[in-house]
Amino acid sequence: MSPEIISVVGASPTPVVIVLACLVWAGVYRALRTLDYSAADRTAPLALAGVFMGAWLALAIWLGSRGFFHGSPTETVPKVAFGLVVPMAIALVILATSQRARDIVAATPVHLLIAVQLYRVEGAIFLIMYAAGRLPGEFGLPAGWGDVMIGATAPLVAWLYRRDAIRWRGLAVLWNVLGLADLFIAVAMGVLTAPGRLQQFALDAPNTLITSFPLVLVPVFLVPVSILLHGMALWHLSGSERHRTLGSG
Repeated sequence: MSPEIISVVGASPTPVVIVLACLVWAGVYRALRTLDYSAADRTAPLALAGVFMGAWLALAIWLGSRGFFHGSPTETVPKVAFGLVVPMAIALVILATSQRARDIVAATPVHLLIAVQLYRVEGAIFLIMYAAGRLPGEFGLPAGWGDVMIGATAPLVAWLYRRDAIRWRGLAVLWNVLGLADLFIAVAMGVLTAPGRLQQFALDAPNTLITSFPLVLVPVFLVPVSILLHGMALWHLSGSERHRTLGSG
């Protein structure tokens, strides 16, 4: 991270990424403690969760710091897309093939899946960088304000849902849908403003920082985790009575 960017932003998403990885692991640990598993049966998924999150984070930092995700005007599919899609695909394969993984998700309360997304207020970085002329408004404004609003309201929605899951279920569903919409808009505008054949906006000042370290950790780590959290919350909210009961506990 260059001194110039540090002087503009005053922070990087790296600490948030590390804290989030630890919180996800802690969530797996909490869920396992509530399941009727022996100590031995809890060890393997806990270790695998730690290895998966640790390897994902380490690889994202290693590749990002070496400029692997930098775009070019001749690039049809941005390399950053692989950093976003591949870990999500791996996580979905694990959920589809492992009953134990689905049990862990089912044992994770909905209000925790919502509350943890407080970290999305980190999107204020995009607003600061836009104000400083470092990011195009086509990306910085929707991505920044969307993340800030979702992150700032996460604790309130989680608290209301925990107090009365039946009454506030609709709000929880709406909040998760809006959270996903925010992410999809941010990803789309990131692609449309970054160097590449798909670029349609910010042609005079391409969005190069979003594929540079450390900001690239947002699309290759924070965004996939956020999408998975929203997906798991919506699975609870639209699922069986068993899932709703577990999710409100």
